[in-house]
Amino acid sequence: MRYISKAQNIALQKSYSLSVLPNYRYSAPLSDTTSLTDGIYTHGDGNYWTKSTTVGWQSQEVTITIDLKKIENIGSVTFNTIRTENADISYPQNIFVFLSNDNTNFGYVGDAADVSDNLPGNTKIKKFKLDGINKSARYVALTVIPQGIYLFCDEIEVLRGEVIDSSGTKLIARDSFKEFINSLKAPSNNRRNLARLMEKLNLLSLNVPGMNI
Repeated sequence: MRYISKAQNIALQKSYSLSVLPNYRYSAPLSDTTSLTDGIYTHGDGNYWTKSTTVGWQSQEVTITIDLKKIENIGSVTFNTIRTENADISYPQNIFVFLSNDNTNFGYVGDAADVSDNLPGNTKIKKFKLDGINKSARYVALTVIPQGIYLFCDEIEVLRGEVIDSSGTKLIARDSFKEFINSLKAPSNNRRNLARLMEKLNLLSLNVPGMNI
């Protein structure tokens, strides 16, 4: 079953480009160029990664660049994905979000995956959301780093907002993306690993008599 997103979404039906074509053969075909912004979500987590409405990559990180066709006020960006520990499918390690007016120079606005509940576990669909962007741009680029072998997404939304922050953002040329992204990965990985360690310690304290962390 499928349903159409009703949210105010300025990326709906907009074109996008991929740095790496999808290469997971059981979901959308390699030629797919519309599924991520068509407003259609994959319904049912049990077979999320085998539906044509889902786009999948295996052992690849990818940059998805959406052309909004004109400069828009951007409030939030979302990325809908899935985890299932039994099949070695994890939420993304990072979802770095960038904005641009010319598709050449980009400003970094945040990591949508840098949240406390980005953790392994049973099968669950999650919409990661980077809120409070409040800047204007024509292009939205998401560089998505997998946490394991597989990476899946069925929909990306760009929600209209108000431009509260009109200050300039340091721009990164597209050909410098790789170096800049590598600089972002290390601190976010350290925070994530610490969060997982604390969760394990908390679970341990619940199972050991007399232990309270």
